[in-house]
Amino acid sequence: MSTIHSKDGHHPPLELSELRHEIEQTRADLGATVEALATKADVKARAHEAVADVKARARETVSHAVDRATDGARSRMGRLVQSVREHPAPWVAGTVLVLIAAVLAPQRDRLAGPRSRRLAMRRLVRARAPYSGSRRWWR
Repeated sequence: MSTIHSKDGHHPPLELSELRHEIEQTRADLGATVEALATKADVKARAHEAVADVKARARETVSHAVDRATDGARSRMGRLVQSVREHPAPWVAGTVLVLIAAVLAPQRDRLAGPRSRRLAMRRLVRARAPYSGSRRWWR
């Protein structure tokens, strides 16, 4: 008696239950293959997944950068406070100079006399003269 071989070289199942089991297994394998192909062919879903991945990585990167910047700022602020506590005189002198400059800067125009205002206006007229076509830029 000769044995019957299938196309792929396996022996065919001898009983009906083995045949049904093999058919179910083949259907399951085929279903998984079709599902994998459908997932690969769904470009829109793959694009959404890619965008979600990029968003997640961007959020993680920003969070990491913010943490680093915050830690660095706290460290610098701590060193500044320590410097002020150890050597207060230069910090007080610098603060006083900045305040004096802030108070006197707006008054600089009032301290200048009418002659210096006229000279400033002449310089302004001369600076604009080549572009205006005349010596009097306001006409």
